[in-house]
Amino acid sequence: MANTRIGSNAIFTGPQKGLTTIGEHCYAYSGDVTTTSLAATLLDFTTGKGYIYVKTLKMNITDLTVDGTNYSFTVKFNGQVILTEFYTQPFTGRHPVDSDNYYLIIPPLTHVTVDFLSSSGDKSSCATLVGRVYS
Repeated sequence: MANTRIGSNAIFTGPQKGLTTIGEHCYAYSGDVTTTSLAATLLDFTTGKGYIYVKTLKMNITDLTVDGTNYSFTVKFNGQVILTEFYTQPFTGRHPVDSDNYYLIIPPLTHVTVDFLSSSGDKSSCATLVGRVYS
């Protein structure tokens, strides 16, 4: 197998809202985002000409406090909601530090947003997306 030169775009310079593509692989790491009012956008990007098979989409609450705060994550394609996850306090069942792992197909030329909403504001969250690009 021949070595493929990846280039300088392979260097991780820190979390951001955008999508990074390296060869056939792509990722987006929002880093820790704190809501300043009630809502925050964790990821915001538009895909290229290929479609993306998302192997991992995780959304995490990074400063969970049991204070009656309710949380939600929303994933939108071209402004249309395709996935929403809610956590309502008091929590029952699984402790909602992080979401389930979601597997998605993102069509070509699609604007993708992942938003976090907190009923009390000033809460932190992050999102991670890892996938493969198919042309």
